[in-house]
Amino acid sequence: MVTSMDLVPHRVIRLIQMGLRDEVLSSATVWTCASCRACEARCPNDINIARVMDYLKQQIVASQGEVPERKIFDFHRSFLSAVRVYGRAHEISMIGLYKLRSRTYLDDLMMGGRMIAKGRLPLFPDIIRGRGQVGRIFRRAREL
Repeated sequence: MVTSMDLVPHRVIRLIQMGLRDEVLSSATVWTCASCRACEARCPNDINIARVMDYLKQQIVASQGEVPERKIFDFHRSFLSAVRVYGRAHEISMIGLYKLRSRTYLDDLMMGGRMIAKGRLPLFPDIIRGRGQVGRIFRRAREL
């Protein structure tokens, strides 16, 4: 992931230390981070960079600032919406929401059809027992 970032993780931390908040928040790096925690595992200072990136994403959304990587932001919102409703990721719902938000309606249509035909994309979500608990977690997080 680092190769596709405009700011490498240690540079993000340094800019935060220097008080250059706007430069960090306008960076595509915040949205490119997949929170895989590889940076954290390698960090000699034991900084939880994934948590920092998640916090920065929240700050951008809270301030209703411009999101440099709009498609990535749309994907995050679509993923969280599917988890909130079904208690887990449901690919078809997530893809549908993403396509509506990103306005890329027909991109990947043929591939999606092939995946459905091969049984790789289930049309209906698995029902989990703790769905209500997941919904409560989302409501509680929104209140904070």
